[in-house]
Amino acid sequence: MGTNPRTQRKAEALRCLRELASVPTNELVALASHFDEVDYGKGSVLMREGDIGQRAFVILDGVASVSRRGEVFAIRGWGDVVGEVALIDGEHRSATVTALSPLRTLAASRRDFEKFSEQPSAGRAIARALCGRMRSMQPA
Repeated sequence: MGTNPRTQRKAEALRCLRELASVPTNELVALASHFDEVDYGKGSVLMREGDIGQRAFVILDGVASVSRRGEVFAIRGWGDVVGEVALIDGEHRSATVTALSPLRTLAASRRDFEKFSEQPSAGRAIARALCGRMRSMQPA
């Protein structure tokens, strides 16, 4: 039985995550089944600081600002994951993410993100991405 073209497209899109680039295609297809393709217009708010986290996003196209208390502290784009922290730790959103341009994403609900992150390659990818983000915030 062949792979659904939509799932195949999502699997190939997941390769934009540096940490998943070397994962075999069949494993990426399984991981992709946990995501939906969701587009946002410029100015759309993907998540608000203080809200309960419901989804995590992989940005496939476009850019978004990440702000806390109204101050932008990061810009995220192709291959970046946003919203995962609140799904991992169960706390409220620590930042607001706003589309600065039309945005194309892969989105996973809390339940699907948990299933996704239980897969060894996905869990490692999430850990590496979070470590990279922490290192980038340290002073030089």
